[in-house]
Amino acid sequence: ELLQPALTLGVITYIMSLSIAKTVANQNDYQVAADQELLAIGACNLVGGFFGCYPVAASLSRTAVISAAGARTQAHSLVAAAVMLLVLVAITPALYYLPKACLASVVLHGVVKMVDFAEARRFLTTHRPDFLLWVVAFAVTFTLGAIYGIVASVAVSLIWLLKKISLPSTAVLGRLPGTVVYRNVKRFPIAQAYPGIEIFRFDAPLHFANKDFFEAKVKALAQKDGTHTIIIDASSINDLDSSAVRMLMALARRLETASVDLLFANWKGPQRDFLDDSGFHALVPTTRLFLSLHDAVLSARAAHHPHRAHQAALRPSDARDAAEESRDPEETPPLGPTPVPGHRK
Repeated sequence: ELLQPALTLGVITYIMSLSIAKTVANQNDYQVAADQELLAIGACNLVGGFFGCYPVAASLSRTAVISAAGARTQAHSLVAAAVMLLVLVAITPALYYLPKACLASVVLHGVVKMVDFAEARRFLTTHRPDFLLWVVAFAVTFTLGAIYGIVASVAVSLIWLLKKISLPSTAVLGRLPGTVVYRNVKRFPIAQAYPGIEIFRFDAPLHFANKDFFEAKVKALAQKDGTHTIIIDASSINDLDSSAVRMLMALARRLETASVDLLFANWKGPQRDFLDDSGFHALVPTTRLFLSLHDAVLSARAAHHPHRAHQAALRPSDARDAAEESRDPEETPPLGPTPVPGHRK
């Protein structure tokens, strides 16, 4: 019966203690080892458990007061324990009539110094989600206590993390004039898109939580008038799972039915290996995987405008291919497919 509440209490007290320790560490410019904090808290509770002690954890109010008093070493605990023993034995009658407001003022004086309002202002101007998290942590801690503040902060952080995972940033890319560099057309208005070719970048690992979002984005691009090729820039996809591979295979079949080619560029080695092991290439041949975006673009243009590609090859001074002229002839990609290296290479 005690296992579940003990685990819950242990996790909460550890998170609270580590958060307090890191706050003080940031203010005094030193590092905190999370494993050492866990070891210390665990040892204290293990020993205290044999003597009927309360669970041991860091105290926000005591930490604030001690930090404000200028404590710099762990010896402050011995001094505090000695003073507390002296108070309990000899001084308690003298403090009996002291208003509780006096103790509260000491605690508030220390806690206020731990609240970094300048950081909150910086969050407000740089990253609103961090500001929201700061406000939640401050408000809940101030009204309900440190434990509730930490729980609320963790909950809000998880919600924001799930949002970022399920709805990551994406971009449609275009080619910067005179280069073979492709950038977000919204951030670079001069970036040029090729008619009929949509280049899509997905800035997150691809897995069960965001595969539907990915699929919806690609389908929206495929439904644009005149689209004959969609190129996936996989440079930012650092991981994918089996459900994502199944989605890609189903997406390739749907696009093929709609007469839209699906090409991929910039897959990293581990992801190429996983695709190969998953049977992805049984449906999508390796000739549709390219080492660079520009290789994929040239292949798409050659497949749908072969006469233009042939003219460009015969007239290297063509303005449309000025970027290829500036490259070393040995580095200029062919107009046909340029498959990625084979399995595990």
